[in-house]
Amino acid sequence: MLDKLKPRSGRYTGDEYQRWMGVRLICEWFLETSIHKNDPPWLEEEIGINEYGIFDDILMYKNSIYYFYQIKHTISIIGDTIKLGHLTKENKTSKISIDKIFESYCKIKTQINSNQFEMIVCSNKSVDSSLESIIGKDGKFKENFINGNLKESNLNIRNKFFELCGRPDGFNNFLNKISFIRPYLNPELESKRISPLSDNFLNLIYNLVDRTTKNPNFKIFFNTPIIQQIFMQEQKFESLTLKTGIFSYHPIPKAETFDYELDLFTLIQNSPNWNIIRENIDNLKETIMNTSTIRSLMVIAKIHLTIGYMIGFVFRKTTGFYLSIKQLDDLWTYSNSENKRYLKVKLKRINKNSNILVVLINIGENDLNTPVSNYLNENKINSGYTLSFSYKKLIKNNEISSMINQITKKIKSVNKKGIEEIHIFNSIPLGMAIFLGYNFNVISPVHIYEFDKKKHNYKKSIILR
Repeated sequence: MLDKLKPRSGRYTGDEYQRWMGVRLICEWFLETSIHKNDPPWLEEEIGINEYGIFDDILMYKNSIYYFYQIKHTISIIGDTIKLGHLTKENKTSKISIDKIFESYCKIKTQINSNQFEMIVCSNKSVDSSLESIIGKDGKFKENFINGNLKESNLNIRNKFFELCGRPDGFNNFLNKISFIRPYLNPELESKRISPLSDNFLNLIYNLVDRTTKNPNFKIFFNTPIIQQIFMQEQKFESLTLKTGIFSYHPIPKAETFDYELDLFTLIQNSPNWNIIRENIDNLKETIMNTSTIRSLMVIAKIHLTIGYMIGFVFRKTTGFYLSIKQLDDLWTYSNSENKRYLKVKLKRINKNSNILVVLINIGENDLNTPVSNYLNENKINSGYTLSFSYKKLIKNNEISSMINQITKKIKSVNKKGIEEIHIFNSIPLGMAIFLGYNFNVISPVHIYEFDKKKHNYKKSIILR
């Protein structure tokens, strides 16, 4: 399977070297980081010289730190090194003079405010002996050089750097952000050697790298962990497709090939067969668990709320999966530690002889009370309690976790009163349905309903248990 990935002798063009350095960084992250972390890394190529200066080749974010890379590559490297003159502008062709590095430092600080960051000059050239007295083996300026506690010759170098940068405040902090590394003459070969997913992983990487060769403006390196995405196909209104890839959130590219495919279109064309859809989602979960160690899913779909509930429930929190959801232009993530109270909550005792809980969740201005009341009367459902949640604004990512926790905690609290059935009627965004299903566990059976716009009434879809 690796016949496409024939490592070269290291004689890359600059673009090829940069691209494979990005792949190499992804491989390194796989070896050192858990994919279950709530703050997953991502990596992007060509982020913009106007915004970030010369450190725009690769940006990687991991462990809450931004790493900005300037990738320097020379095909003929015999006897070639990074010399002092490259930093002091004595070398007229240098693209890494200290003043250019400082200009980038100022731009980056403006872009990311007070967030932590590092600036890395990554080259297949080694550091020249003329710099060994001021740059340590870790590639960073030595502490005495940063603090100015130096012999005369090195102090003169530091003073020259200071002058070239315009004698700025915070000069020590600036010097402390810079690293020089000479990682690999052949990052492609190194990626192959350490790849944790072997053939499948590297062929996936190859396909993405090959695609950028054809379209150099397409940003390949990105994402929450290399994740499996439930992906909407544009030509089908109701379909789910699972895609493994490394993509940017903006824009999310159209999927072309799939590692797994779950097409629900034929199951919902006329009257949806909810039980068969549930079986398909259960089988998808089993397939993922049997063929991959990845447990992080991004949901991108245009589907019935019932299917959203089912996806969340099948991949619920207690199964070890982690979900994130693309909701319009926002990316929703979930945390069980968020507990702000955004929702208006009402609990009413209706019938002391009934152990049925009816839940209404209304995000927006829709009238739920009338169609729900009609449905309950027509189907002779005697509710013991009604529990309603309402919110009239659009939901943002920083609000969704608190809302989910507020709803599920209140339902579980009422459930302890001897509830035997829970009936949920809602007018909510898809992402909320998925996260509610994701958090339903150890409660009474949950009856989910779909709203029929033509009849302006609800109809039963499925029971989650």
